[in-house]
Amino acid sequence: MLNSQTFYNSRPDGFGVLEVASDPSAPDAPRKFVPLMRTALTGTVTGPLATLTLAQNFALPDQSTDILEALYRFPLPGDAAVTGVRVRFGDVEIRTTLKAREAAETDYKEAKRAGRQAALVTRESPDVFTLAVAGIRAGQDIVVQTDYVQVAKVEGAGWALRVPLTTAPRYVRADEADSRHADGQPLAVLRDPGHRFALDLTVREAERIASPTHALAVEGDRVRLREGEALPDRDCVISWGAKTEDAQPALRTWVHADPATEKAYFLALCAPPKFASAKKIPREVVLLVDHSGSMRGAKWEAADWAVERFLAGMSEHDSFALGLFHDTTKWFAERPRKATPDVVREAVAFLKTNHDSGGTELGVALEQALDRARVADTPSRHVLILTDAEVSDAGRVLRLADLESEKPNRRRVSVLCIDAAPNAALASELAERGGGVSRFLTSSPDEDDVTTALDEVLADWSAPVLTGLTLEVNRVRAEATGRTVALVVPGPASAVDIGDLPAGRPVWVVGRVPLDGDPLSFRLRTGAEVAAEVRADAGRATSGLKALFGADRVRRLEYVMTGGTSGDKLRAELARLSYDAADVGEEKVFAENARDTATKYVRELLVRESLAAGVPSSETAFVAVRTEAGQPVTGTVAVANGLPAGWSEPRFGSAGGAAFFSALMASPSSVASVDSMLMDFDGSDDLDNDDDGNTTTDFDPLERQRGINVPIPPAAPKFLYRKAAPPPPSVKVPAPQVPRPGKAPPLSRDIRVNVKAGQHVPADGVVLYDSATGGEGQLTFLAVTFGDKALTADQLDPELTLLLFVGDLASPRARVKLVDVLRQGGRRPLNVRRAANQPVRLALEDPAGAWTSGVPALEIVLGWKD
Repeated sequence: MLNSQTFYNSRPDGFGVLEVASDPSAPDAPRKFVPLMRTALTGTVTGPLATLTLAQNFALPDQSTDILEALYRFPLPGDAAVTGVRVRFGDVEIRTTLKAREAAETDYKEAKRAGRQAALVTRESPDVFTLAVAGIRAGQDIVVQTDYVQVAKVEGAGWALRVPLTTAPRYVRADEADSRHADGQPLAVLRDPGHRFALDLTVREAERIASPTHALAVEGDRVRLREGEALPDRDCVISWGAKTEDAQPALRTWVHADPATEKAYFLALCAPPKFASAKKIPREVVLLVDHSGSMRGAKWEAADWAVERFLAGMSEHDSFALGLFHDTTKWFAERPRKATPDVVREAVAFLKTNHDSGGTELGVALEQALDRARVADTPSRHVLILTDAEVSDAGRVLRLADLESEKPNRRRVSVLCIDAAPNAALASELAERGGGVSRFLTSSPDEDDVTTALDEVLADWSAPVLTGLTLEVNRVRAEATGRTVALVVPGPASAVDIGDLPAGRPVWVVGRVPLDGDPLSFRLRTGAEVAAEVRADAGRATSGLKALFGADRVRRLEYVMTGGTSGDKLRAELARLSYDAADVGEEKVFAENARDTATKYVRELLVRESLAAGVPSSETAFVAVRTEAGQPVTGTVAVANGLPAGWSEPRFGSAGGAAFFSALMASPSSVASVDSMLMDFDGSDDLDNDDDGNTTTDFDPLERQRGINVPIPPAAPKFLYRKAAPPPPSVKVPAPQVPRPGKAPPLSRDIRVNVKAGQHVPADGVVLYDSATGGEGQLTFLAVTFGDKALTADQLDPELTLLLFVGDLASPRARVKLVDVLRQGGRRPLNVRRAANQPVRLALEDPAGAWTSGVPALEIVLGWKD
């Protein structure tokens, strides 16, 4: 059995990660983990709709004599609709059956006990699935194929598709520990988990196909990874532009008529134009900044910089509140305050002096934010959350957004999600229900500088705002996923609430309406003004819309089940989803009884809805059992997830389950090296005990992970030890820059660039610093000091920008406006990785010609960390 206090690649509850060392005497041999070898995503993307297949290949080395069961907790897009799972055992392919979860688990366990090959796919949370495969043996490949459809996000005039490749540990509240969603955790986390990801997509009617996260090889409409395979340590994001003849209009629709359900399913792209009537209006903004342990490092620094920059851009007509949250929430003031220069300075000081950290109590903080006093006569009210959203209590968090949406003076909720592998499902759903927008930024220094990306996102919040946007459809009883729908009088028509958006920001609306009646027509309004009107386009019909709508219904029922409602409140929540909740029962006095009654009632609805729609839920599962006789399983191993890029490597302790993950989130630490090991499964080192104490091979992977407590078997297993090979430079994550007891602080060799007055003429495009040599490291900050100490930000042209190039001298990794740096005290954070001997260039952009007579005297410091 693994000793979790000795081996960092083990789970505290006893799961091991099996590693095969072809030559144990060679400590530098490449690492090879089994049984998952490779994950590949294939499929076709047409317009915004992606029809995809995720194939997971399992195998054992030919010399292995073990019969293994593998457990892998893997991510899928939270807004995707899984339409089926197929399993191939060698040459035999079996399509799984979707059943109630308890029945599917029973089938799987019985098959495993009988020595038959089997596979089980369960859903823990909307974006995290568990795959159990029994009967993996040498010489036979096992492939599990998961089919799903997904709608791409709008990206300018084109689209973007986000494919999650790993799952980060999520904070679990004590009162959420028994929820299915709390199990949406990795079984193990390693910087190099031993398996790889491959991509092969066909993107039709597209141009300018690119990725901000991975190097691509694009041949016509075929898209693959340039290196063939990649370490699964971050989301894979693919973006592309629509062809010129297919440019986005203000309103575009796709419709699927389904006679079986007597419904028409629709997908509408609403892209409000930049009306001349759009204008800057007084805003009331509540800023919620995540200071939990998982935000440590570049994410924390960039988030704080973003807050400073945002506050500096507010006018004295705007009001704001500022809250910092982790285990608790600390507020700058009890009520929103006007954004005067003095108040802004006080808020920045408050931000910089509060560095305490802990867990991620996002829901508690959001409830306090929505409860803040509202400023009178403010037409635009917003909550802007900066977080990685790594929490498991999504049901209650989303319930807050639903309740807020019913208020006449509601606040819109938007999310800036910062992480290489964020909880994108929660962030997107929260923004949709909150009537706001969600944006995702990587925290990896190997990608774009996170602070530069935040600067670009926050520019949207300085744009003119369109308020009261609605999408009208000529039907009553319309339903729209994640949005409030109201009856239009006179009608017949329904109005779908879209929210307050910066002019020109597109959003999706997915819904369904009764099939009978006149041909479908849609109308986009901003207040009383009609922005666009279209009739349904049958030429763009697609059956995938029905699955997407069904998956959303299932997801929303799951959130209701975990949202903590009962009695009349539960009836109201279900009525919003068009369910008759007459039999839900009376309000209970004791919380335990109320929760059990509500959960039982919603679970029955959830199973029925899931099976009817043919999409999985947390209470249903896909199962496949091979009829041919096999061999008994001799051991169970967990497949590790890749440590998300930008995270410090966790040091596993003795805490278990939810407490372990909470501790990890609160204080992630760095591990310079870890020991790895091999367990030989020879029948004497089985992973479970019967009640009588006898060792058996019937280890139940379906027990709740936090309840597992597997004792050490009587016969000690054999171990082979060796030091793990160091991770490749491309995935190395630097340790936190906090001196440890007894250790020297990290080596720092800052780069100083001194410019004399008039040294560079003309100014625009001038190179201030250029170097093609140097070691590997990370640029951590940029500081600017002018020779003229009396120079202020108000005296600078706002378009003066420093461009930092690293490696690629054609595309800057960071764009730094001098005005912003000066307003924030002359220094801003960077998180830019530099490989050995990559060129580094610092250039000046002066499009207005403010410094055509020459650059003034200044000093620029680039912070450097080995």
